[in-house]
Amino acid sequence: MADNSYQQKSSPDSTDVLSLWKDLEAIAKEAILTVDGVLGTKENPVESFADSIQGSFEEDSTPEKDTQGVHAFIDQNKNETTIDADIILEYGKSGQKVFEELKKKVIEKIQNKKGIKVVEVNINISDILSQEEYQKIQKEKEERAQKREETASSIKETFTPKQEFDPEAPLADEDVHYEGAANKRKYKHGKKHSKK
Repeated sequence: MADNSYQQKSSPDSTDVLSLWKDLEAIAKEAILTVDGVLGTKENPVESFADSIQGSFEEDSTPEKDTQGVHAFIDQNKNETTIDADIILEYGKSGQKVFEELKKKVIEKIQNKKGIKVVEVNINISDILSQEEYQKIQKEKEERAQKREETASSIKETFTPKQEFDPEAPLADEDVHYEGAANKRKYKHGKKHSKK
């Protein structure tokens, strides 16, 4: 049964439209990836890098739906959408058969889940790869993403204070060490002492 909650609203706000837009892209991508002959969707390298960096620094961030390579265009007045997708076609598969199956699945899935009419599905083949080539590329991407995540985590640890600073708390009797990148200095009871 279709989720028609969007249709019942007379004037959706921008948050509703953005949510619907992302939902449509995620639904379309899910349908696309079930088609035999489609290895994946083509990512925009700039978006992919920006998303990974942003996600690395956000606390308790909810992962967004992966919609890279799929774009939805919504006509709110007519309750219609157009879907554009950049796909990676498996080597040896018939492009025409893949296109027909893909369009059919995208239209059915969006209609069934959201009750929105898909007026057009535009497909662009961004690459043609064998299964082995695609898997090798995916493994390399995962390794790069892991390295970015480790780097971001390391940077975050370096710049995260170990304890809260309370300016009104009395200084402790022991030396307090503050380490800077350029030099190290000791402070005791609020007075600077030379490095020995």
